[in-house]
Parts: sequence; structure tokens; C-alpha cells
Amino acid sequence: MKIMLYLKISLLALVVSGLTGCSTTTLLTSWSDPTVQAHTLKKPLVVAIVPKPLVRKRLESEFVQSFKEIGINAVPSYLHFDDLGSLAPESIKAKLPSIGCDSILVIRLLDVKKETVNVPARTDVYPTGGFYGRPAYYGSYGGYYANSVSVVSSPAYSYVEKKYVVESNIYDAIDGKMIWTGATETEDTSAIDAAIIDFTKVLMKDIRAKSIF
Repeated sequence: MKIMLYLKISLLALVVSGLTGCSTTTLLTSWSDPTVQAHTLKKPLVVAIVPKPLVRKRLESEFVQSFKEIGINAVPSYLHFDDLGSLAPESIKAKLPSIGCDSILVIRLLDVKKETVNVPARTDVYPTGGFYGRPAYYGSYGGYYANSVSVVSSPAYSYVEKKYVVESNIYDAIDGKMIWTGATETEDTSAIDAAIIDFTKVLMKDIRAKSIF
């Protein structure tokens, strides 16, 4: 009986998490230059100013793939600039003609927000019953009650929630004019690949909605 109860609760938890799952990244604000003609940019250089080389490469590659899906031939900066030290504005500008990019997407961390979240203690009562065989209420009154409900209690606890505030800007490669900017907030998670995919989707959705490319 306890095994069946555990399976039912686990299944319910999976269903609820699937229905209520939300994005780890939230677009806080965005802006685009209304004077720039839509769909004129064709080849952005993607620059992720990230200290960890593997994360930088993964993030730039994800954007390149997303641009490719809409017919835009983006270029990741890690192919031409080995480390963050070589990503100075002057270095990028000097190399743009040979790369052939008409715009630059720069992604950089602005702030790390930390907040303590307090979760109160709770007690949940779950109804129980047999899936097979005779009903759970057969037998004495005491047996009926014991087999009808299951009480699960959890103590109060607290944890630190970390969020990353990121600024992403798109500049014209010729005159350096800002064309689009977006500020996002991303929850800290151990699932880095999933977070990068989600972050990219949120930004690309707004970039496409504003017809930047």
C-alpha cells in the first residue's frame, strides 16, 4: 500500500512540475532603434563576455545555431578571439572587415542578485486506497483510518536564491550605433546547457519580434 501511495504521489509531482514549469530567464526590458530599417542586418558577430571558456563557447554556439535557423549566418567570436583579453572594442573593430560581419551582439553580466527565501513548515494529508484487490476501507475502523490517509510533514527551511542580470546589445559594425538592447534575469541552476538554451530563446524571440534581422 505504501509503495502504491509513493508511486501515486511521485506521478502527481511529475505531472504538476510539467504543467507549471517555467522559464529560467525573464526579459526585464528591451529597446530597439525605430530609425533602423527592419531586416537589413545579415551577419552578426556573437560576443559572450564570460570568464569560463566552455560556457562562453556554448553560449555563442547556441546563438549561432538560433540565427542559422532563421537564415542568418552569425559568427562566434571564439573562432577569432581566443580569450577575453583579446575582446577589446578596438581589437574587434579592427578585425570586423576580414570577418565580414555587419553587426555585433555583445552579451555581458551586469549583476548577481542574492536573496534568502524562507519556506515555512507544512503538513500534507494524502488520501490513499488500493489500486487492486479489495478496497482499503475493509476491516476495522482503525484499519480504515490508517489506510485512508497518509500524513507527510516537512520542516521549515531557507535557501539563497541567486539570479544573474545580463545585458545584451546589438551594434552596427560600421558606425558602432546601438540598434537593440535587452536586459534579462536568469535563475541560478546546475543545468547550464538547459539555462543557455532558455536564455537564447528568450532573447531571440524579442530580437525577431523587433525585426532586427
